[in-house]
Amino acid sequence: MTTDTKRNIRFTLSILVSGNTLIFLVLAYLGMISKNPKTLIFIDFWGRLTVYSLWFMAYELYREHLSE
Repeated sequence: MTTDTKRNIRFTLSILVSGNTLIFLVLAYLGMISKNPKTLIFIDFWGRLTVYSLWFMAYELYREHLSE
């Protein structure tokens, strides 16, 4: 796999992760996330995905800017 391909994949994944996190946090802040018990499993999954995305972004920032 070439360096350009890896860079493009990383960029695309970063956009998707950042977009997902932004959407979830804005919806949560505005109170637009459903409190219906039937959707709680989906909201829980989406929330966990968002938290893991934040950890992923923090790790990438650390790796790119703070490690050697």
